[in-house]
Amino acid sequence: MNYYIGADLGTSGLKLLLVDTEGEILNSVTKNYEVYYPNPGWSEQNAEDWWNAFVGGTQELLSGFDAKSVKGLSVAGQMHGLVILDKNDEVIRPAILWNDGRTDKETEYLNTVVGKQKLSDCTANIAFAGFTAPKILWIKNNEKENFDRISKIMLPKDYIAYKLTGVHSIDYSDASGMLLLDVKNKCWSKEMLEICDVKEEQLPKLYESFEVTGNVLPETAKLLGIPENVKVAAGAGDNAGAAIGTATVGEGKCNISLGTSGTIFISSEKFGVDKFNALHSFCHSDGGYHLMGCILSAASCNKWFYEEILKTKDYNAEQVNIKDADLGANHIYFMPYLMGERSPINDTDARGLFIGMRPDTTRKDMVQAVLEGVMMKNKEKYAVAVRKPDGEITVDTKEYYGLIKNKTLRNIPILRGVLSFVESLTLGISTLTYSASFFEEDEEDTKAKKKELSKEAAAKKEKAEMGITVAFSFVLAIGIFMILPYYLSLIFQKFITSHVALALIEGIIRMMIFLAYIASISLMKDIQRVFMYHGAEHKCINCIEHGMELNVENVRKSSRLHKRCGTSFLLFVMIISIIFFAFIDVKSRILKVVLRLLLIPVIAGVSYEFIRLAGKSDNPVVNFLSKPGLWLQKLTTREPDDSMIEVGIASVEAVFDWKKYLSEM
Repeated sequence: MNYYIGADLGTSGLKLLLVDTEGEILNSVTKNYEVYYPNPGWSEQNAEDWWNAFVGGTQELLSGFDAKSVKGLSVAGQMHGLVILDKNDEVIRPAILWNDGRTDKETEYLNTVVGKQKLSDCTANIAFAGFTAPKILWIKNNEKENFDRISKIMLPKDYIAYKLTGVHSIDYSDASGMLLLDVKNKCWSKEMLEICDVKEEQLPKLYESFEVTGNVLPETAKLLGIPENVKVAAGAGDNAGAAIGTATVGEGKCNISLGTSGTIFISSEKFGVDKFNALHSFCHSDGGYHLMGCILSAASCNKWFYEEILKTKDYNAEQVNIKDADLGANHIYFMPYLMGERSPINDTDARGLFIGMRPDTTRKDMVQAVLEGVMMKNKEKYAVAVRKPDGEITVDTKEYYGLIKNKTLRNIPILRGVLSFVESLTLGISTLTYSASFFEEDEEDTKAKKKELSKEAAAKKEKAEMGITVAFSFVLAIGIFMILPYYLSLIFQKFITSHVALALIEGIIRMMIFLAYIASISLMKDIQRVFMYHGAEHKCINCIEHGMELNVENVRKSSRLHKRCGTSFLLFVMIISIIFFAFIDVKSRILKVVLRLLLIPVIAGVSYEFIRLAGKSDNPVVNFLSKPGLWLQKLTTREPDDSMIEVGIASVEAVFDWKKYLSEM
């Protein structure tokens, strides 16, 4: 009987299997080793620990079996880790692992200076902190002496293969995650090698996963107790290897894997790229291709919470009280960003947190939240749908993470309202500018301008113009709606001495100016169209939230008023400002103006919290307080025609799976 050895070089340990010709498992051995965290967000291992685990594990695996019957072996394992060897093939430094987050600067450089489009064109992927190329640049920038000593660049499993055969090899699936491989054409990207200051001779030879790279070296065969003629196959990245075992091969198959990390893996016979580059586009171990989304901390969240926080290894005992009815109904949420995050947000600074803790939160609730936290993630996107002059609807969908990426900061009450206010202003102007671009110039003018400016220059110009527009709009709004009402209220100082009464008068003047402004601009034809699209947006949202299928007929009969509208938000800003400004009792007029300006973010934050509450609550008091905002929306929304509703539907469908939402209501 012939035997075959398969090894999985994982993050927490090495697992070895002994199988026969029919694939029946005859024996298995697991050897654990340490992960080192020399600095927060760093993650390293010693390559020699892997080799020692492989040698000891193989000897144990073959105990009681005829080792001379071993005919072949291969290693799959953790991807992206950087192993660097000197001219004597000695390891230069500890391996930097896939979940290491130290390369934020290098990742930012690749994505912004080199550019995501350039990276995608060269490798079919953008830079993520865990990928190998940013690690190489980090070594160059921070350990120049080690960088200059590099003779060979390898990945973890390929170091084991080298120790077995003396051959520097790598398979296409694992090489895909280095950000150095031209995935589509299955060769090293010369442009990426130049960007990373890497020579092709420093990289291993490329193989398909199933190709033989060599035989086991005589001295190594003797050490392991196996024949010298044992063939070694190139192996695969861990997920591409596991996909073979789950029959996720060929076209359109999918699997989900929850280990230290968590992945969604989709196989394909043809090369393809996710247009947002939030998914990885890699070569598959079956000779084809695959798309994969990866979160860095999946089952490892359980290990951390149980063993480090709860001080227990009895996982089953902690989970036994979680019933099927509890799933999806928990009041707290866990964000599993223990080591930053890769797909789809690509944020090394993201960190884990519990949200929604209450006095009645139990141990069981937190255990369940950790389990569910790995599954409840989605990227933030926005879409602009525009009907062009020729009648065609075009949809521009983009990812938007806001002014601050840190999720913890973005969820702080009041602060999240301030961020939402500024971001809404920015996105609003951006979307209006985008939609207006279809009508401002004819096609020939557009082509002429595109020739004048490169894409990068055009993007910089657009950003600069957007920044100036946002800043000017903000200053103008402050002047008209905050400072002007204050100085007009001073007219009444001759008759009224109470600063509280004056604050009330100032607030009334502010609202009168606002209402006059809305009424006057609503007479403009272009603004009327904007208000009609505003109505279409509300009607689409109300249609979905009332459990109706999103189509023109259902949207048409839905209300154009909505409690979470920005119009209501602005009204509450004005009402709440009366309360805040009533407490400002200083003599200096300049100081009064300065204090008003300083309180604007706080007022915006408080107003946002009320609008957020109104959107979730049917409380009679909340509904009563929401009425003025709904009345005001009758000025800022108009009934859209069916063509506008179609545009609204296209925009919603670009970023929101309403069918899934309705099925889960």
